[in-house]
Amino acid sequence: MSTNELKQEIKIVINRDKVINTNIAELLKLISNNESNELENLLNEINKESIKKEPKKENPLNNVDNNNLMEKRINEEKLLKDIEEKINKENLKQETNEENLLNNINNKNLMEKRINEEKLLRDVEEKINKENLNNASMLAKRIINPEDFVLYENGIFSNITLGKTTSEEVIESMRAFNKSLVVNEQINVFAYSYMYQDLDVTICFDENNISQEITLGKNFKGKTFRGLKIGDSLEKSVVLYGEPDKNVKTNMFKLFSWKNFTIFFQDDKTSHIRIRI
Repeated sequence: MSTNELKQEIKIVINRDKVINTNIAELLKLISNNESNELENLLNEINKESIKKEPKKENPLNNVDNNNLMEKRINEEKLLKDIEEKINKENLKQETNEENLLNNINNKNLMEKRINEEKLLRDVEEKINKENLNNASMLAKRIINPEDFVLYENGIFSNITLGKTTSEEVIESMRAFNKSLVVNEQINVFAYSYMYQDLDVTICFDENNISQEITLGKNFKGKTFRGLKIGDSLEKSVVLYGEPDKNVKTNMFKLFSWKNFTIFFQDDKTSHIRIRI
């Protein structure tokens, strides 16, 4: 390489951004001394050094790999989100199922509790009925005064039990008052009735001579087991028996009914009490 060619090459090298200042000074010194061999060697070293300092060009394939990697990561993140969402849905579904199961268990327990309560009430009612029957039989043996008679809401009066006691047994039971007995044929739906005028008590019988209904009239001096008497107010009957199942009002009377138990009112005062099985 001639000296002129070297000079031209040196200009190119000097213009490069990567040439170190100390190398440039050395080049200028060699040029001034016209030392072509040393100049060429130094130029080669500068070129090598410049190449080392040049930024490494990115391979287009690397960009493709990076894009693929980024896309892969995005897909993985999406998959993770889908899995997490599915897990959350499953957990929610499981919680809902557990809640439904708990509600079913609570409902079952509540139903069992109500059944037990109803059974207990029936047992208590049966026990009370038996006690009332025993009490009524005991009272019947010594009842003489009209004020001592009690009508039990389960259909017992003295030792008369509706649906069981026959007309002959009624006469025997009420023998102390038989002098005031009046027999009436074909009363309402019944075959006949016994009316004890001294007590103002009417007992009706079916065609099989079984007692079916007892009615206490205006002159009855006794009371019901819960304490209602003839002449008591309409309000007291509600206090004792609660709101009626049936409420009838006519020009002559009012009627409150609870299953087989009925109270008649005139001027809002108790006028008759009836029990029918």
